[in-house]
Amino acid sequence: MEVTVRSDLTVFQNLYYNTKLCYDSLSNDQIIKKVSSLLKDIGLYEIRHLKVGNPLNKKISGGQRKRLNIALELIREPQVLFVDEPTSGLDLPGREDLLARFAAFASDPSSPASIIVTHHLEEIPVGTTHALLIKSGQIAYSGEIDDVLTTSNVSDVFNYPLTVNKEGARFFARANR
Repeated sequence: MEVTVRSDLTVFQNLYYNTKLCYDSLSNDQIIKKVSSLLKDIGLYEIRHLKVGNPLNKKISGGQRKRLNIALELIREPQVLFVDEPTSGLDLPGREDLLARFAAFASDPSSPASIIVTHHLEEIPVGTTHALLIKSGQIAYSGEIDDVLTTSNVSDVFNYPLTVNKEGARFFARANR
């Protein structure tokens, strides 16, 4: 999920102008309030004045950039948020921070439903209620997460001997070889 961000604009400006384009009926003060609130929720408020930069001249981290991309989607108030491997390329603290934010979304009834694509069970946010496993482009298993993410099902889909464990509310898969 990479929304186009302007490297020459600040984090705030990227979200502000995007919001202005989406909500022409909102006043400037309403837009500022909406943007500021979302930046606080997504953990970017403290860096709102930093320019985004580009891969050769980074101003914000990869995790912050991913959160900005998510904010650019959330500002539109979608009913469903679809993200493809949102934690790829993040270091461990960045990954855990993003997963905690998705867990917070899951517990907030006003947040959109989230569909998250991942190959790593440990990257499934706490609060996820359902799972779908795909094998060879076809749905292999779907339903409530505890019924779907089993050793047998996950080993079958990956065609590899695995053991699936649940520690607290998080799932983990380990190779049996």
